Amino acid sequence: MKKRLAIVLMAAMLAVVSSQAVFADGGKESVPRPKLEAGESAVPEDEPRILTPDRESLEESPDILTPSGSLGKEPQEILAEAPGEPDWETLKKQQEENERLQELYDSLSEEERGFIWQKIEEQKRDEVRADFKKAEGLKAYLEENLFESQYTFITAGSSRLTIGVPSAKQFDKVEKLCREYGEEDVAVEMRLCRYSYKELASAQKAIQNDKELAKLMGDATYYVENEGDYLVLHCPYGKPLGLSSWFGQSGYQDMLRISDGTKPLPDGPGL
Repeated sequence: MKKRLAIVLMAAMLAVVSSQAVFADGGKESVPRPKLEAGESAVPEDEPRILTPDRESLEESPDILTPSGSLGKEPQEILAEAPGEPDWETLKKQQEENERLQELYDSLSEEERGFIWQKIEEQKRDEVRADFKKAEGLKAYLEENLFESQYTFITAGSSRLTIGVPSAKQFDKVEKLCREYGEEDVAVEMRLCRYSYKELASAQKAIQNDKELAKLMGDATYYVENEGDYLVLHCPYGKPLGLSSWFGQSGYQDMLRISDGTKPLPDGPGL
């Protein structure tokens, strides 16, 4: 039985690979995809949001990390060679092999197909978790070797890490640490921010302990949350009278948003 399952697994894996080939008869997949239950996704939706420097940051700092990964360098023109004639004999053999594997796949029972697809999806999830682990390792290394005044936030995704820094001077420092860590499979995006993590954490604590704000809120629930490069004052039961005046006289206008639980947050910090 185990030998039979191993053969089935190998056959189905080959059939899956063949399903990615594009044929001359319309470019359709040759292997049927497994049916999914309602709400189930074949591939985990773990893709992170990609952050890039804003326009002002790019104008102010020539040392912004470029898409090519080099600091302070203009993108170089790349001349692509014209594609040569296709190897028709190789394409024909590949199509014949794909058809053979399709027949092998079609010979499997529904139970065998389901088992194989389950294992393939498990392998995909393991690969995604491994990619996240790589990014988390780099994140931990950066947090350990950067002062809180040298970065704003660090977020890890699948083979991707985004870091905000309060000064363009920190770009070189971050790049050096990434090279030292040596994880080439993680793409690093940098973003220039107005405040450091240390400044935001200090402001967050001050707002939470602000006696005038506490008096305005009374018995109502409120809390301050760090959203990466700004703070949010959450007022789930609405904004009390006098809050706008408090906000206008505070020194937090550029780093704080106020959410009353009924309106979406504005584009920038503020009420």
